[in-house]
Amino acid sequence: YTTDLATHKHLNDAALLKEELDDELDSHFVGGGKAALIQNLHFLPAKSALILYRYCDNENAPYKDITLTFTLPLSREVKQDWSDEIVEEHLHNVWSELDRDAVSPLLSRVANNIAVVQRENKLIDFC
Repeated sequence: YTTDLATHKHLNDAALLKEELDDELDSHFVGGGKAALIQNLHFLPAKSALILYRYCDNENAPYKDITLTFTLPLSREVKQDWSDEIVEEHLHNVWSELDRDAVSPLLSRVANNIAVVQRENKLIDFC
């Protein structure tokens, strides 16, 4: 399962987006899917982001043997050593309408294993 939040049709309705994302993920995992990619996490409205508690919780998640991967493009270069702080700061700003007590635990679930991927500017010819 892959979804790009940048092109999602319900970005302006947080409740509807939350419900639809939940239905899509649940359907995928009930059907035996083991991985999901959610692209452009920064487009997920704060109130919709709360659905991630359900899937990313260590103890109470309904599916314990799945992988959720999120992409978050950043406008500045990030070194791996500082990636945790930069990603958390960015998502705190994106989801600032939520109470800080709600954002911090969400980030501990969503942004707990960060890998910095940089775009290659030139293609290397291996042939």
